[in-house]
Amino acid sequence: MLRYNLSRIYRVRGITRPTNFFSKLGYSIGTASKYAHSNMNTLNLRTTEKICTQLNCTPNDILEWTPDTPEDDRKDHPLYTLKKSDKASQVTQLIYSLSLTQLQQLEDIIQKLKTPSE
Repeated sequence: MLRYNLSRIYRVRGITRPTNFFSKLGYSIGTASKYAHSNMNTLNLRTTEKICTQLNCTPNDILEWTPDTPEDDRKDHPLYTLKKSDKASQVTQLIYSLSLTQLQQLEDIIQKLKTPSE
């Protein structure tokens, strides 16, 4: 089954109150709540693009695939890349456990990764 799952990206982005996050962006409370709880069956492409822009992610980051049958749970399945693990959340937990010195070192490494190589 293919579904929207924004909870992973909330954890990665440090968004603890997603309803408030979306309501501050101008969404109605009802719509913000639907997005916060990934309680939507469909999203048009314009809305998907807007959410991805606001969360700095791709549609693949907010779509999640769960195989319907054990036979579908294989690496050569076309949707396999949308099968999510919780590794990003694990990284977040690791970051929380770092000392301030280690966080500075990590920030330096990340800045180097962001800078295009010459």
